[in-house]
Amino acid sequence: MNEAQQRLLMIQGTIYALPDEDRKKIEAAAVELRVLLAATKEHGVMALALVGSEIEAKG
Repeated sequence: MNEAQQRLLMIQGTIYALPDEDRKKIEAAAVELRVLLAATKEHGVMALALVGSEIEAKG
C-alpha cells in the first residue's frame, strides 16, 4: 500500500467515526465536488489543489 492509499484509509476511518449526520453531509459535499471536478476537468483539479493548499497554509 502506498502513501496516498494509506492517507485515504486514514481519512475514511476518521469520517467513519463521525456521527451519521456528519458523515452524510461530508458524502454529499464529496459528491458535489466530484461532479464539479468532472465538469471542469484539469482546471477543477488545479483549483482544488489551490484551495487545499490555501487551507493548509492557514493552519
